[in-house]
Amino acid sequence: MWKTTFLFAALVGLLGCGHGEGDTCNNDNDCAQGLTCQPIPGRNADYCCGIPASASTADTCHAAASQ
Repeated sequence: MWKTTFLFAALVGLLGCGHGEGDTCNNDNDCAQGLTCQPIPGRNADYCCGIPASASTADTCHAAASQ
C-alpha cells in the first residue's frame, strides 16, 4: 500500500498542475499551461498571467495603482 501512495505522490510531484493565474512565480515553468511568468508594473514579484497580462482576470496581473 505504501508503494502505491509513494508512486502516486511522485507522479503528482512530477506532473504538477502549475501555478494558477495571479500566483507568484520564478519562471514560465512555474505557471499552468497558457500562462507566463511576468513582471507586473508597480508590483514586487512576478506573476503567472495570460498574454497580455492586462487581459487576465486576476488583480495581481494588472499594474498596481500609483500612489
